[in-house]
Amino acid sequence: MLPYLIISLLISILSFKESSRGKRLSKIYFFTISSILIFFMSLRTQIGCDTISYKRIFSEINNVVDYQKDFGFNILVRVSSYLGGSFEFFIFISSLIFLIPVLIFCHNSPRPFLALNIAFSYLITVIGFGFLRQGIAIAFFMLGALMLEKSYKFYYFIVSLVSLSFHRTSIITLIPGSLVPLGGNGVNKLKNYLYAAILFTTLIVLFLYNFEKISWYIWVYVHYELQNNLPPAKGAIFLLSLNAIPGAIYLLNYQKFQLPNKAKKFWIILSIGSLLSFPMLLLLKATATYRLSLYLIPIQVYIGSRLPDLELFSISKNIWELLIISFSFITLLTWLSFANHASCWVPYQNIFL
Repeated sequence: MLPYLIISLLISILSFKESSRGKRLSKIYFFTISSILIFFMSLRTQIGCDTISYKRIFSEINNVVDYQKDFGFNILVRVSSYLGGSFEFFIFISSLIFLIPVLIFCHNSPRPFLALNIAFSYLITVIGFGFLRQGIAIAFFMLGALMLEKSYKFYYFIVSLVSLSFHRTSIITLIPGSLVPLGGNGVNKLKNYLYAAILFTTLIVLFLYNFEKISWYIWVYVHYELQNNLPPAKGAIFLLSLNAIPGAIYLLNYQKFQLPNKAKKFWIILSIGSLLSFPMLLLLKATATYRLSLYLIPIQVYIGSRLPDLELFSISKNIWELLIISFSFITLLTWLSFANHASCWVPYQNIFL
């Protein structure tokens, strides 16, 4: 557990340094901590509790024609096998593909190290380390959110499709982007209608293409739990709470955030989704809700890293920073100490250690 806490402490120190100066630190600091994270994550020897499954997939990839139809993941495994030939090299490449979009997302925050601190506590440590395919899908979704904020809606759509190529559940990420209108003149409105048409067509095609697997997901994740009346998992409630807190804060104060209108609407949609996750938990049960709620994790990073500047409740920026850093550290420590699957993360294993 200690290596995780040391990394968290390093990022926290830089977060405090960033806050005390009242401005962004030199890029060399972010480059340094990014390099440490790459070493820490990409040179590990395990993929959460799915290490054995991924080793089997990697070793049998030449005999597998279409692994679950996630062609982006297929390409990743085949290229890794061709270039490096080892499972460790596959982890290295996969980690880079996940980390780079996350680091870009954090660096675009007005407080990059606070954003990275929040991301490390759950997104990087839990999802990045253990949910390989869906972790990459979420990372590309975060990259798409930045593109949408800069009015590159077409690129948001493209990145969402890349995300979908790694995990079919990311089809849900096409929805919030399609609900954010471009506005402006007639040309932009026409583009918006065109994107909506492309989206609708894509959704229909992908649904039909994945109908068999979607039916299997519904049976395993929803029907089985409803049929056996299984109670909500603690992990699902934990994640939903982490998403709902910043989501509720944003909905109550979104006008105070200095964001472009498109970004405001996008994060309003995701924040509403974070609150709707709780009734969804009763309808769809834990596993399905948990899997879908993973795509709302960017709310934590985006809203949390901008929260100190609002000085809500007359609390100073530095105090807000301290509260958020402390909460992130407690989140990390709680998960590593009490999560059912934490034993797959602890002790940390690196090919050089």
